[in-house]
Amino acid sequence: MTATFRIDEAYLVGAWCAAAVWGAFTCFVTYALWQIFELYTRKRMTSSKYLTIVAVLVLYALSTTHIGLALKRLITGFIVNQGPATLPYFANIGLPLNRDKDMIYIHSMFIADSIVVWRCYVVWARNKLVIAIPVLLLLGTVVCGYGAILQYFIPNPNGEIAASFGLAMFAISLTTNSLVTLLTAGRIWWLARGVAQGLGRQMQSTYRTLVLLIIESGLVITVAKIAEFTLFQLSPDDGLGGLNALYIVFEMIPHINGIVPTVIVVVVNAQRGFDSGPYTTRTSTARTDSALPGARSGMVFAADPHKRSAGGDSEPGEKYPTLRLPDASADYTESISLTNVSNRGDGAV
Repeated sequence: MTATFRIDEAYLVGAWCAAAVWGAFTCFVTYALWQIFELYTRKRMTSSKYLTIVAVLVLYALSTTHIGLALKRLITGFIVNQGPATLPYFANIGLPLNRDKDMIYIHSMFIADSIVVWRCYVVWARNKLVIAIPVLLLLGTVVCGYGAILQYFIPNPNGEIAASFGLAMFAISLTTNSLVTLLTAGRIWWLARGVAQGLGRQMQSTYRTLVLLIIESGLVITVAKIAEFTLFQLSPDDGLGGLNALYIVFEMIPHINGIVPTVIVVVVNAQRGFDSGPYTTRTSTARTDSALPGARSGMVFAADPHKRSAGGDSEPGEKYPTLRLPDASADYTESISLTNVSNRGDGAV
C-alpha cells in the first residue's frame, strides 16, 4: 500500500514548522546584533565583522520574506480557494507566488553553501586547490536550481526536466555540505592533534569543542538535505496524491540555511573572551614554523609573556599553541587561543 500525505496538509504543517524555526532564527539574529553592538561600543569592529553581520542579515531577510510568502500562500489556498480548488492550487507549483518562494530557496541555499565553502577555504590557509571541487559543486547547485525553477517561467514547462534538475540540485548540495564539513573538521583536528598531549584537559576540550561545532553545524544541514533528497524521490509528479511530505522539509530549509551559520556567529562571538581578555590570541613575535607541519595554516606559537630577559625584551620561552579558525560564516579568520596564559604580555601581540 502506497503511503499518502496530502499536499495541502504538507504545506500547512511545513509552514508551522518553518515559523517555529524562523522564530528561533529571529532570537539568534537579535542576540548576534547585540553582540555586534557590544563590539562596536568597545571599538573592536572590523570590516570583516561588518561583513559577517551583513551575511546574517541577508539570510534573515530572505528567511523573513519566505515565511511571509508562505503565509500568503496558505491564505490564498485555504481561504480564497476554498473547497475543491484548494488541492489543485497547492499542487500547481508553477504559480507566481510559489516561484518567488522557490527563488528565495535557491538564493538562501547558495549563500549558505558559499559560507561553508569559504570557511573551509580559510581553515586550509586559503588553498585554492582544496576548494576547487566544492566550488564546482556550488556552481552546479546554482545551475541546477535555476534550471528547475526557470522551467516554470516559460509558456510550456516540462515537468520531467524540472524534476531532473531539482534532483540534481538536492544531490549536489548534499555532496557539497558533506565534503566541505569533513574537510574543515578534519583540517582543524589535524592541526590540533600534534600538540594535544602537551595541553591540559581543559585546553584539549577547547579545540575538541571547536571541531564538534563545525561537524554539528554541517550535520544539521546535511540531515535536512538527506531527508529532502529522499522525500523528493518519493513525492508524486502532480502533487495530487501519494506522499507529499517533501514540502514540510522544503518549507523549513531556507530558515535552517540561515539559522545554522548564525548560531556559529553567536557561539564564536560569545567566546571572544579568548581575544578580549587575558588570553593570547594573535601571532607571537617569537614565532616558529617548524613546530608543526602546516603551521602556516594557522597553528602558531606564542612565547610565554612571563619569561623576560634582563634587558626587558621578550625571549623565546615556553610556547603555547594557537589555533586560527574562521569566525563562523564570515570571510575572515578568528584566532582562538588554546592557551591558559594568565596575563597578556609583550611576547604576544
